[in-house]
Amino acid sequence: MTEGTRGLGFFLATIDEDVAERDLAEMLRARVTLVVPERIKHIRDDYNQAPNVVSFEYFFRFYLDPAMDRWREAGLLNNDLPL
Repeated sequence: MTEGTRGLGFFLATIDEDVAERDLAEMLRARVTLVVPERIKHIRDDYNQAPNVVSFEYFFRFYLDPAMDRWREAGLLNNDLPL
């Protein structure tokens, strides 16, 4: 990612079990959170210890669900559509 594309943060969802530890550190500096299945997060110590690696379950519960609530509250979602 370049300087111009840095925002508040990005999420990268993957099922890749082989992201290198140096890449995790680079992602942390670039404010990228890696989202992986719970099983994968717990089989690698570096994934488990990295502050920028979360499970899909954690992502949905603590990032996506609250964002959906904020968007709904702000009228940014069509409330007629089921989610």
